[in-house]
Amino acid sequence: MMPGNWNLSAEQQQVVAHRGQHLQVVACAGSGKTEAVSQRVAALILEDTPPDGIVAFTFTERAAESLKSRILQRVADKLGDAALDRLSPMFVGTIHAYGFRLLQDHVPEYADFELLDEHRLTGLLCREHKNLELTALHKEKRVFASIGVFLRHLDAIENELISPEALAGRPIGEIYARFCKMLRRYHFLTFGQMISAAVQALERCEVFNAVHGKLQHLIVDEYQDINPAQERLIKRLTRRPVQLCVVGDDDQAIYQWRGSTVENIQTFVRRHRAQMQTLLTNYRSRPGIIEVANEFAETIDPGRRRAKPMLPHRYVSEPAVQAWSAETPDDEARVIADTIIGLSSRGYRFRDMAILLRSVKTSSAPIVRALQDKGIPVRCGGRSGLFQQREIQTLGMIYAWLSGNSWHSEPNQESEEIDIKSLVACLEAAFGVRRPTVDKLRRHLLAWQRQVDGDTPANLVRDYYSLLRLLGVYRWN
Repeated sequence: MMPGNWNLSAEQQQVVAHRGQHLQVVACAGSGKTEAVSQRVAALILEDTPPDGIVAFTFTERAAESLKSRILQRVADKLGDAALDRLSPMFVGTIHAYGFRLLQDHVPEYADFELLDEHRLTGLLCREHKNLELTALHKEKRVFASIGVFLRHLDAIENELISPEALAGRPIGEIYARFCKMLRRYHFLTFGQMISAAVQALERCEVFNAVHGKLQHLIVDEYQDINPAQERLIKRLTRRPVQLCVVGDDDQAIYQWRGSTVENIQTFVRRHRAQMQTLLTNYRSRPGIIEVANEFAETIDPGRRRAKPMLPHRYVSEPAVQAWSAETPDDEARVIADTIIGLSSRGYRFRDMAILLRSVKTSSAPIVRALQDKGIPVRCGGRSGLFQQREIQTLGMIYAWLSGNSWHSEPNQESEEIDIKSLVACLEAAFGVRRPTVDKLRRHLLAWQRQVDGDTPANLVRDYYSLLRLLGVYRWN
């Protein structure tokens, strides 16, 4: 047993110790894969592998921070804190961050390029839609619908590494060509283009030798969610003698809509002549939850998954899963709210409860309403969840009212007219505003409205902060 591995299972120790051949780790949920991977990296450092010879890809920045923190802890456990000073050349991060660093370090023309996240990209398309002729993609020539169509095509083009030549003669091909020229003019890259640019850069001998010459071990987490473009990058990086270790679970593949293909993980052993190691014991969940998860996994087409049972480790306690259904989303939301109230009356804190949704954007609105009606404090996670908060909805209503527009709080909901009385009532409910602040707030909003048609330049930032002060936000914990 290697130093520091006393808390690992036999299967995890195999992951840590395997050398000389590519390795696939099939890791069920809660099976301790992060600990196994971090101990593997620490063991490589202990074996005098240069830190710049180790690269670990994760799928999210949060996962990268967790893995990096764990690796530092394990290296310190084995070699002492002084060893941490030489780990900075090691890369632990998202595959996109690695691709961007590769371009900026080794391809001079990308040195001053910026990455566009989905929000900045959408904003750019809104501004440039006429020059790109995006409305040609929509039969009714609607701008935002056209942007949506283009973004869906763009995902497919970038994830599948479809060349511009393959699109020649088609409307989308002409628009995509204009789009690429526009990005180069502004020195922007999308996440998808960045991966394809990194793949192309590795075709240059000088770039390949500089990158591949140092690399000895590549570790890829959440391998089941890798798309074809990312798989191409991984393949380029892992030419001999680099050893590849991929970690994932075909039962947890959730990004097919972004181009990932579960065949990558299912055919890995054959394609790479690799060794497989399974981590099947779930240390996190109660046996009842594991039983339900296994039953659900068995409903997946056998041709789309590797048959494997997730094994329990924790003790059996009170029922962990209660299955039920409701006629409508509103009925479902009311049951959830009543259940939370019941748990609260038994001593459970609101902060210790969570609601998991397939999509915050499409499913959270009735649940948030039901919780707020019961006085249950709630915060939606994710970027789209921000706009489901009552406070944010109310601020949106203010700007709709100032600009003379109606308001709808949810997509496809019928718009409603807003007056000052209903607006102030919503602010009272959302922010807990009390008199005499309510009267001051009403006067403030009416003064704003009188300025709308005037010639005085607007200062939205100043006005926004003055509103927050009136609402008492600065006193919040």
